[in-house]
Amino acid sequence: HKKLLCSKYYIELLNSFKQFCIDKQYSSVTVDHYAKETEKLFAYCESQSVLTCCEITLELIHNYIKTLAGYSYKTIELALCGIRKCCFYLYLNEYVGCDYSTKIPMVQARKQTRIPSVWSQAELKQLIVSIDRGSPLGKRDYAIILLACHLGLRVGDIKKLQYDNFHWSSSELIFIQSKTKKPSILPLTREVGWAVIDYLKYARPDVDCPYVFLRHVAPFLPFSDDNHLAQIIQKYMTLAHIPNSPQKKRGMHSLRHT
Repeated sequence: HKKLLCSKYYIELLNSFKQFCIDKQYSSVTVDHYAKETEKLFAYCESQSVLTCCEITLELIHNYIKTLAGYSYKTIELALCGIRKCCFYLYLNEYVGCDYSTKIPMVQARKQTRIPSVWSQAELKQLIVSIDRGSPLGKRDYAIILLACHLGLRVGDIKKLQYDNFHWSSSELIFIQSKTKKPSILPLTREVGWAVIDYLKYARPDVDCPYVFLRHVAPFLPFSDDNHLAQIIQKYMTLAHIPNSPQKKRGMHSLRHT
């Protein structure tokens, strides 16, 4: 992510806003999103020679929003969400005298109005068959994909799974969801359970790390927050000769929907 800000004033304000979001216990993905959208807004302020927040007006914010024309509804909705949070923070800490967050327009782009992208049974079987379960990397990817399509786990939850989340005696997977912060108890099916055991016993790098799934390139670390594991799906789609389609999303989240 390219650094956009030059002004020390806005850089310090951005860091303060980011800490505010962290203190609110937002997820790391949400914090990064809010920070990036705020950074873009502050960069626009710099470009308009608005050097302090007290000079920010509703007209300036609306002019910035106009620069988003041409993006998809969902992209604009996410951008406005970040701008709204930034404006609330500025008002809360008395950087501005008006709560502009209540005046930011709303974009109706609800996910619930669209049918989610899913895999057919034949496509899913074709994808799974293409995985080389004899290799360490294949054992890891096989377990990850089963957790997504059999139990419907989010990518963020898969990446954060630890040894203690697997309750083998009761065949349950118990964890706190990273997005909602709510506890989840799922049945650890035989196929999923043995896939995870196979990875832990015969494939996982022997490093002292609480997370179950690791990168298989030194240094052997957990997946980063901004890694959505899409490269795993694309790899096996290529091996399975499953074509990409602009009408269907083929990320890990599509396996959750499936």
